[in-house]
Parts: sequence; structure tokens; C-alpha cells
Amino acid sequence: MSSNNEASIPHIQIRQLKKFQREWTIHVVILRTIESSYENNKGSGKLLKLIFADSEGEKIQGIMFGETIEMYKHMLQKNHVVYISNGEVKPINPLYGNVHESIELTLTKNISIKESKAEFQFDKILNNFISIKDAIANEDTRNINVLAMIANVKPMIKYVTRYNKADIRRDIIIVDKEDLTGNEGSIIEGNMHETTIIALSNFKISLYKGDMCMTSQIASTLCINPKIQLAQDMREWALSKDKIKTNGAPSRLFKNAVKMNIIDIMQASQNSFTKFIKGTIWQLYWKNK
Repeated sequence: MSSNNEASIPHIQIRQLKKFQREWTIHVVILRTIESSYENNKGSGKLLKLIFADSEGEKIQGIMFGETIEMYKHMLQKNHVVYISNGEVKPINPLYGNVHESIELTLTKNISIKESKAEFQFDKILNNFISIKDAIANEDTRNINVLAMIANVKPMIKYVTRYNKADIRRDIIIVDKEDLTGNEGSIIEGNMHETTIIALSNFKISLYKGDMCMTSQIASTLCINPKIQLAQDMREWALSKDKIKTNGAPSRLFKNAVKMNIIDIMQASQNSFTKFIKGTIWQLYWKNK
């Protein structure tokens, strides 16, 4: 639930939205934003996809176009809490993945968006985490939730994709508690000055170029330092145990590391995201779709 530090505007939960409903208000936090462009037989322009969650943890995708983006862009930032009213509730296209099983929002110029000062409690939104080891063995490979620590962030670099497009990339190493037991923590290449926690929701386990990896999908969200008790417990554990160490030169495991691209983390267009686990380098791949 959200805190009661403001006069609440009457609203409904996402589960109460009906197909083709036009008059409604929901109170949500923004979990993900992806801005891109489109071009079809009707024209071209800007497109903004958003993932929202309400106080019950239910999620829904919203799509916004053109001038409406410019009108509300300053409000539509990740982790902002807003009231949204009177967009179009449409059935999802079953040919494409979606965060909701049946509906999505088209946010037209007739919508109303108001900022909220309420602080959402994220425990109902970010939960059901499993260890990275268990994620690999999990029978459900398409809905993986992992809570981990960022151990090291490399400088951003520029490169050219296989499609001859200029882009940028950042290498990030993440670990969870199981990765840091025994002597394994000593091979981490570096550490952050403060322990940073990252919550990955609705990722999937898959193969990429012959390597096992964790891959993002349309429903995937990524949250830095989530305000949940499990993240606080993990941070306190890491600090008290002093498990993450800086030991200078990279180990031979890092020399053999294979890096994969993770797009749109922390608003960068494309980044490489790697995680150490059980003597190998594991990768996450975040696709900007």
C-alpha cells in the first residue's frame, strides 16, 4: 500500500479495469520507461512504452505517442508515483508478449496525469525472489526474480553493433549471497563504495550464442536499491560480513569472461551486464523492446 501523506484521489486497482473502459483513475508507480520511434503506413513518430504497478503489485503496460509524450514526459520518470485517468483500455495483441494477461493502456491526448507524493511500499511489487543457483534449475524459466548486489561497475564505452550502429555499453558485475560464501568473494574484481542492490523481475533463462544466460523480456523490470526489507537485509549482511573485496588485478576467471549486452539499464541505450556465479561468469541480456 502507499502511505497516507496526501489527500487520496478516488481510484481503482488495475484488476478492476475493463476492456474498452474510458473513464477510470489508477494510482501507480512507474517501473520502466522505453522511448523509441515508429514508422508504418500511417506515418512515423515517437513512441513511449511504460510499465506501471499498483499497491497490490498488479502490473500493466501503457503506450504513449507524439505530442502527449512531450506534454507529460517530465512526470513519467522511473519510480515516480502518479494518478492516471481516462486513457483507452485495450485488449493486448496475443502475438506479442505483455506484462498483463489481457489488457494494456493507450495513453492518448485525452488522458490526465497528476503527480502523487505518496511513497509506495514495494514489498508487494518486488517479491518471490530466488537465488541465482535456483534460477538456473527452476522449471519455470520465463518468470525469474533475482535480488543481487552490484559488486563492480566498469566505465561506459562506445562501440559499433553488428548492424553497424554506434552505441554505448557498461559492464556491471552482480552477485548474491550464495556467490559470496567461502573464498568466492575474493575473486570479485572490485567493489562499490556503498553496497548497491538490484532487483530483477520477470527475466527468463535462455541460451544466447551457445551460452546460458538470463534474458529480459517485455514484462521484465529492473530496480536499483529497491525500498524493500529483503534488500535492506542483504545490504546489512554484505556490510557486516565484509564479503565483497577489492583485490587489484582481475582473476583468470574474469580474463575468460564472456560479456553480453544489457540495454536500457539506468537509462543508457545499451550496457553489458555480467554476474559471477560458482566459478563462471554468468550474463544477463536486456533487450530494448
